[in-house]
Amino acid sequence: MFEPTGAAASALRWIELGRDVLVRGDDGSGRTTALDTLVTSATEAGIHVLTVRAFRAPSTPALAPFLVHGLVQERPGARPSIGAIAQSLAEELQGPRNLLAVDDIDLLDDWSLLVVEELLRRTSARLAATLAGTTLDHTSAPVLRVLAHRAPAEVRVGALGLWDMASLIEHRLGGQPDLNLVAGVLARSGGHAGVALALTDAGRWSGSIESTGGMWRETSPLDDAPHDAVVNVLTRQLDPDQARALRLLSWVGPVSVRDAEALVGPPIVAGLLAGDRLATFPFASDELIMVNPPALAHGLNAQMTTQHLREVVAVVQSHFGDDYVARPTSGIDPSVSQNVSGNLLETEDRAWSSSTAALVLERTSAQRAARRAAWGDHPSVEHANRLLASLGAAPRTEEVRAIFDRTTIDGSETHGAVEQFDELRALWSRATGTAVPELSDRSLGPPRRQRLRERLGLIQSTIEAGRCQDALELLDDTEGVDSDLQAQFDAARTDALMFAGEPDQATYWARSRLSAAIDSLDKAAIQTHVGGLSGLLLLTGDYTNAFAPVSLALRLGPPGPFEDVPAERGLSIGAGLQARRGQISTAWVLLRELERYTSPAPHPFDVLPAWARAETHYAEGERAQGDGLLWRAGLAAAERGHIASAMLVWMAHAGTLDDHQLTIVEETYHPRQMPLFQPVLELQRALHSGPSDLVLQLLTRVGRAFGPAQSQALVERLNELRLGEGVPPMNQVEIGHATGRADQLTGRGSGPGTEAGVLTDRERQVALYARNGLSNREIASMLFVSVRTVESHMYRILRKLALSSRSDLSGWDPAVTP
Repeated sequence: MFEPTGAAASALRWIELGRDVLVRGDDGSGRTTALDTLVTSATEAGIHVLTVRAFRAPSTPALAPFLVHGLVQERPGARPSIGAIAQSLAEELQGPRNLLAVDDIDLLDDWSLLVVEELLRRTSARLAATLAGTTLDHTSAPVLRVLAHRAPAEVRVGALGLWDMASLIEHRLGGQPDLNLVAGVLARSGGHAGVALALTDAGRWSGSIESTGGMWRETSPLDDAPHDAVVNVLTRQLDPDQARALRLLSWVGPVSVRDAEALVGPPIVAGLLAGDRLATFPFASDELIMVNPPALAHGLNAQMTTQHLREVVAVVQSHFGDDYVARPTSGIDPSVSQNVSGNLLETEDRAWSSSTAALVLERTSAQRAARRAAWGDHPSVEHANRLLASLGAAPRTEEVRAIFDRTTIDGSETHGAVEQFDELRALWSRATGTAVPELSDRSLGPPRRQRLRERLGLIQSTIEAGRCQDALELLDDTEGVDSDLQAQFDAARTDALMFAGEPDQATYWARSRLSAAIDSLDKAAIQTHVGGLSGLLLLTGDYTNAFAPVSLALRLGPPGPFEDVPAERGLSIGAGLQARRGQISTAWVLLRELERYTSPAPHPFDVLPAWARAETHYAEGERAQGDGLLWRAGLAAAERGHIASAMLVWMAHAGTLDDHQLTIVEETYHPRQMPLFQPVLELQRALHSGPSDLVLQLLTRVGRAFGPAQSQALVERLNELRLGEGVPPMNQVEIGHATGRADQLTGRGSGPGTEAGVLTDRERQVALYARNGLSNREIASMLFVSVRTVESHMYRILRKLALSSRSDLSGWDPAVTP
């Protein structure tokens, strides 16, 4: 049974606290599965459960949900009365721990609902129910009366995140999917479990999803797969007016709320928003509205008949004017102020990430259709470049070959356009191992793009050499950069400012560039700037905000063969961040993806994959392996002249550097133009001989930049110095202040409970299962993680709760521990 969202675990926590719970969610989102998982977990916890399921058929007789329980009839051939049913079932619910589980309580007939009320009145059973309507506005009055009286807590079966989606697809396919497939299904489905499964099945049927090399991959665009099942899943409860409106808005594409209301009417828009069939996204002073999820819009458009099209065009032209004769294909007007997306970057907001990814993919899909048509009419180099850039991560091989074969120079192209075409040809040849003839025409002018590429390479190598101020001067002197290369130059400025010791300027610049990329819905630019901003936030210890842009980039999927964006940086930072956050299994998912996307061409900070693997070693308690990996990666980088990369991994070292290592670091370091690492290097010097006050002062200054393993090692060494000076070891409060994190590992000598008592959501989930008697293997099976991951969670849980063994969890009160 797959229940990826944790809704069942959340519901069980409420039940354990003596509170009724209402599980809500969209059709096909998994709310019934969540209730079934809750029933299983409650039964395993020693709670007696009586399950009742509503019938959706309108002609179902009254009390049908209870008649299937095989109740004894009062007399032969007679239907049991409400009183008899209540009396019989109430006897089942006697005792201190009972649960009445009702699936789709708002679909119960009035007589069955009266039985539920009577059972709850006669017994002390708790109620756990699912709600078929996504909002209480669509719920019948009798049910509202029951719910108002019981005042249940609510658990929402919401959109799946990236990792839950990966587990769901793996469960369906019986094998591991790659990141591109997971991201594609996630973006198209909006995280809706039922839609994701429909897309996965359709992809296998059509051949868009295949198992190659031991992994399931999107081998051709998933948009080519039939989407009829998606439409059936999401529109079965719509009335005819809502269905027509949704078809129209699917064809029009994202529009403002005002335009949507003018096209189909405010009540219908409100109803579709309430039912999650439409979603809004903030744009400037207004809101953009779009069909939710994108796969539904694609499916509805695919089902368009000639009559549907006539109706839609007539309505659209009546609002926009007679000149409006086709669906907009030029993309979304990039009119969002930078403050909008800039503020949204402050938190890891799943809804925002999903909406943004959906908008980017919608724009790309519209662009692809328009560019395909333009190139078909006129196969010029300019049109070919635009089309190739929009084909995504899984382009059709035959289409790419046709573009390279049929595109010709017609005399209107600039040399830059031809150079770009040859660059795309080279990228395709490198990705597929097939030779494609060059199109170069040297008579068109000097190789300007080649010079820009060389300039960019010089700037990046200057940063790597530790001469960041020189790199900034080179950037200031660079002019006339092509629009598709501008993001890479801007990202280089982020790196130069960061290593030059200007974190505030670097943060402002990186946020503004990423915000502009989001506002223009430019996938390649977003992925380029994510690495700079997330890396900067990581170095300053802002882990939560660092993962927000990474989350967005992962939802967009890896770069395609015609997007010159190194995938290693974003994947490495994502893996390292997940490891530092204790999400070891997801870190390994990204590390496996990282092995597939290693760029053969040189690129800045190619030590990041080694850093990510070291962080995973640290998270698994393998400090020596992590230290050794980082030290060797730094030596190799220094030999190449990549001083910035060498310092980056050396300063992430968890253990104290020995005298020989410290000498090498000091001889390599360039403090004049790269002051970022100066405080960390001073800390490493002080760790050798103290005094402890100096170590504490330096640790307080830079502590937030370290992960849990590094913090533990530093605190251990600091306490050794303090003991040698006759000073007591640091306590919890002092450690939290010094490291900048109350939840960091505290190290030896700090007494019982060597972590702060705040459990993460996943740790609390594991603790609840363990308290209820489940083994590590059983917990791993329920959470779809490895046994080793559960063991790591249990280790941290016991330390945080100051418990000596898992059996002590029997006395743990979840309501007391945060």
